[in-house]
Amino acid sequence: MKIIAAFLSVTVLVTALLSGCKGKDGNPGPAGANGTSTPILTGNIIGFVSPLDENGQVLSKAGVLVTLANVSPQLTQTTDANGRYEFTNVRSGTYNLVFSRIDLGTYKVFGFSHTGGDQPSVVPGIYYGGSIPLIGFSSVNILSLTAGLPVYNPNGAVYVPIQAAFGAGSNYAQAYVLYAGTGLGVNSSTGTLLQPSSFSGGSSYLVNVRLSKVQLNAAGFSTGTRIYLVAHALSSYYFSYSYTDAATGRTVFPAMNPNASSEISVVVP
Repeated sequence: MKIIAAFLSVTVLVTALLSGCKGKDGNPGPAGANGTSTPILTGNIIGFVSPLDENGQVLSKAGVLVTLANVSPQLTQTTDANGRYEFTNVRSGTYNLVFSRIDLGTYKVFGFSHTGGDQPSVVPGIYYGGSIPLIGFSSVNILSLTAGLPVYNPNGAVYVPIQAAFGAGSNYAQAYVLYAGTGLGVNSSTGTLLQPSSFSGGSSYLVNVRLSKVQLNAAGFSTGTRIYLVAHALSSYYFSYSYTDAATGRTVFPAMNPNASSEISVVVP
């Protein structure tokens, strides 16, 4: 009897010890087919932002709303004076982040992988110090957009010259982004982005670009088709701070002036 009593005591002690053990960093996931569960790690997500105006001047880093957009309910944090934000106890997974403030162009990061655990996941930046650049909208408007007659070069290249006249605003050289479509009312949300010739810099208020026949054909516009064009201005310094929207596949230029030029039309040579 003493042996049996001792064995029962040891069994109770081991059971108590095992029941007090918990998995590290997280809650158990859904039960598997065999009744077991898969631990889901949690951890923190941190990052930094660097707001700049259209002339490259540093703006306040506080007050940028950062949203984990692909969760329900959405999670939000606001940056502090150092541009830092932190989400705590977030389950491991893949997240989309949205950065917004009323005076800045909205920037998005898609497919950020968060592993969870003791070490925080750091959102990678594309600006100095590993931060996300948030840029103020261009204050420059395109006063006019004009197209010349097709030019046929001796070497066989054919192009349509386009000129944009800019108003005053940014101290940086200006650029414009062209969108084209086959119907009236083309805009930056529906038109085809023409690159790379849609970008050009200059020290004057006139910017010239050449839309080649090859480029227009490659964009899906066949020879003889009438297309319609609009342009948006942005500082050439911030042209590269664009991102691809994973939901639409479209390139987004957060710093461009939301006001489009007047619409013009050309016939693809």
